[in-house]
Amino acid sequence: MRGWLAVASGTVLVCWAASALALTDEEVAKFQALVADARRAQEAGRHEQAVTLFEEALRIQPDPRVRYFHAVSLQALNRPEDALEEFRAVRGDVLVAKYVADIAARIEELERLTAKIPLTIRTSPPIPANVLIGGRPRGTTPLTIPLRRGEYTVVVSARGYRAVSDTVVLTGPDPVTREVALVRIVAGSLALDCNESGADVFVDGVWQATTPLRAPLQVEVGHRVVRVEKLGFPTQTIEVEVAENQTTSVGVHLEAVKARAPEEPRRTVGGSRALAYGGFATAGALAATGIGFLIKVGLDAKNVSGGGNRALGGEFAASTVRTGAETMKPTNAIVGGTCLGVGVAVGVVTWLWLWPEE
Repeated sequence: MRGWLAVASGTVLVCWAASALALTDEEVAKFQALVADARRAQEAGRHEQAVTLFEEALRIQPDPRVRYFHAVSLQALNRPEDALEEFRAVRGDVLVAKYVADIAARIEELERLTAKIPLTIRTSPPIPANVLIGGRPRGTTPLTIPLRRGEYTVVVSARGYRAVSDTVVLTGPDPVTREVALVRIVAGSLALDCNESGADVFVDGVWQATTPLRAPLQVEVGHRVVRVEKLGFPTQTIEVEVAENQTTSVGVHLEAVKARAPEEPRRTVGGSRALAYGGFATAGALAATGIGFLIKVGLDAKNVSGGGNRALGGEFAASTVRTGAETMKPTNAIVGGTCLGVGVAVGVVTWLWLWPEE
């Protein structure tokens, strides 16, 4: 028997050595560097990094010893199925003979952790009820399903009954049975009339139907909150009291949201009152200057037409006055008009841009 074991061990070593000899010097150096880095990361507790490095090394050379260390890090990362697969793959390999006791202990522990525990769910009364485990549909009662050790949220629901939520903790290895008592809902009818079709109807936050309703809704008696929603319409919320074996009628009128009229353009930039007062003062000064020039133009025109000859006497003097007044009149008019226009513009700009927002 020992002779056969020796032959088998020698054969494995020869085969592994042959595969190793097929690697280039560069690949061997890279393999050794990856394994060294992975082992340092593993010893430092950086198991995610170690797993990445071990897997890269295994793509170069599937060394059983590297697979063993790879499995150790997988177990540390709480990946029991993956770790168990790796430990089983190297169990009995002569290259990991020094770790055989550790491998056996780890396999036993992982098999215990990954063992499935039967969970049976029944209802009272014994009716078909939908079962959600961990938020996933798992079938209808009576239901037996194998699950791993852990804590699970089980929700059992049936039409006409209140949903029941329960927490189940599976520690194993014995099967677990849960008897769920269902309580029938005392129902009434809710008839809803809406002026808009395609609106969603919610009762106590749970979607029920889309308008128009083909038949009254069957809801639990008592105080209920009805919400009706449709895109482009304000949501309507109504509180009603639903009585047992009676129909409660609700009318909902949805009005489309009206488009807002565009607002008149107003100030777009705020400022300070001191700056605004300065702007208004400048505008007033310019406007007053412009008005003064325009008044002067009017007075000059009156003097020229009415009393130039009498004031200076003689034809030459009258001609001189007319010539001077007529020369200055266009200039004064231009200056006056410009000042008045600029003053008004400064006042408007000050109001729109510098006067502070209310």
